[in-house]
Amino acid sequence: MYRIVKIFNNIEIKGLRAGRLATYIWLSGCNLKCNQCTIKKSSFPYQGLELELEGIINSIDYANVTIIGGEPLIHPGIENLIKAILDKGYFLNVETNGSIALLPYMTIKADVIRNTCIFTVNYRCPSTGMQHKMWNLNLELLRPVDVIRFTVYDMDDVNFVRELLHKNSTKAVKHIVPAKLGVSVQELNDYMLDYQLEDWCLHIPIL
Repeated sequence: MYRIVKIFNNIEIKGLRAGRLATYIWLSGCNLKCNQCTIKKSSFPYQGLELELEGIINSIDYANVTIIGGEPLIHPGIENLIKAILDKGYFLNVETNGSIALLPYMTIKADVIRNTCIFTVNYRCPSTGMQHKMWNLNLELLRPVDVIRFTVYDMDDVNFVRELLHKNSTKAVKHIVPAKLGVSVQELNDYMLDYQLEDWCLHIPIL
């Protein structure tokens, strides 16, 4: 049985398949309490809808599927859910907050995951109060098809990201996302130019 906030269809907004229609599977529960979190249904234990594996699979409408939370990788039975989605031939994006070791999940049906499953790591910066919970060994495991995503709230966060990526090698696409009411797009643009950060991808929010 899986605890579900909801299953819905929308445009994929994260990862390398951003812009495509996808079915979202929103699992409840999280192992972090970020300072800026406002989504209590996914952040704390939540007695929402409960579905069996078959019910979840039957609710998928599109070839692209994204599992989100909270933190979906803490959910009991998540390995079976990943396997079932891949067995049906769907393309899967697993969003994680960066605190869980990814290796066990990257080796589920390894031959299939290589081509049809990507990981989007929403790495927590210092302003969230949860940076110390991050599993940095994940960085070297991420592939060119995966994304590591940093939401930055101030210039301290931005400097932290630059230092982190200088010390830790990763093949993942690096997305830098300015938070609302935080560091501006112009500041990030100037920063990237000053430090010649050619491998950063700045995500400009849509108003």
